[in-house]
Amino acid sequence: MLGGAFGSIAEAVERVRTPQRRSLTLSATPAVASRWLVPRLPQLREACADLDLRIHVSHEPVALDGVEADAAIRYGHGRWPGLVAYKLFDNVFAPVCSPRLDLDDPHQLPRHTLLHFAPPGSRSAPVDWRVWQARARVSGLDAEAGPVFSDETHTISAALAGQGVALMSLALVADELRAGSLRSPFGPELEAAPFHLVYPQTRLEDCWLATLRDWILGLPPLELPARPPG
Repeated sequence: MLGGAFGSIAEAVERVRTPQRRSLTLSATPAVASRWLVPRLPQLREACADLDLRIHVSHEPVALDGVEADAAIRYGHGRWPGLVAYKLFDNVFAPVCSPRLDLDDPHQLPRHTLLHFAPPGSRSAPVDWRVWQARARVSGLDAEAGPVFSDETHTISAALAGQGVALMSLALVADELRAGSLRSPFGPELEAAPFHLVYPQTRLEDCWLATLRDWILGLPPLELPARPPG
């Protein structure tokens, strides 16, 4: 009888001593998930082996109710009712293309194919070629022509293949810009709303969400290569 009691106590102590595993679901757009988040997941596994992160991919905001998702990476100005928001990185758009394209001046653009991104349910991205053309004042450019992709990752793939010039968030192609497989030959650069990590204010005391937040905020900042002079 006494032995059984000591056994139960030992099991209870072991449960306290051994951290329980926890899973959290983080929602993000396909491009943010595949190009920014997934390459950094090994660091999370090293920092917190007891946290299983599930990636939910969607262009549309989802309920952060602990069922569909616990947290999300969204772009906006950081003011969402009922949510806390932590800025992650800026969202700056500029033309990018393969170095195989002979493109060094914005006035050469009418000779090249424009690649477009339009999320489902929207006619265009937050910043599109029409907006860029108005800022750049490039004449003879049909800002509506060219293939349209519903996913930024496909737009980037087409640019990598040399199929045209894409107007992309530089943060999402930072690795390719550093490696030289893509280049941003000229401006102007257009600022859109930055990216934030968000989750409900009611879960501020959730230690697992705090762990995820601290890991994401502790990631090295994105450093884009300097634009060549001229």
